[in-house]
Amino acid sequence: MRCALRRLGLPVLAAALLAAGCGDDPEGPGALDLRASASVPLGAAVIELEGEGLQGVEQPASGWVELVPVAPRNGVPVHRLVVIREQAGVLAVRLQVTDVESVRPTATVIEAADAADQILPSPTAVQVSIQR
Repeated sequence: MRCALRRLGLPVLAAALLAAGCGDDPEGPGALDLRASASVPLGAAVIELEGEGLQGVEQPASGWVELVPVAPRNGVPVHRLVVIREQAGVLAVRLQVTDVESVRPTATVIEAADAADQILPSPTAVQVSIQR
């Protein structure tokens, strides 16, 4: 009887371990989607990103984007992201990171402009989300 339980228990244990290792959440290098929007279509923005693991940014199909490292804050890396769109709307870029499962960077809008290149009076009117 013990031998039969062991034979049954081993495959069940192996299947459980295999299932635990095959989650849907990837780890390691990858991309995070950053989206910035406001009540008006955006033409450009400067966004400060604070956090570990930022490696770069993918160029959008239309427009221009640049990720520039600036002085660290309390030992934490800080970057300035500049995004300019040819057609105003939601600003969307893909951030390259060393680990998609690590803590996402925090985003603070420094300045943003509307479709007519007019600076928005309050950068806090721009909402930024960073998702996997």
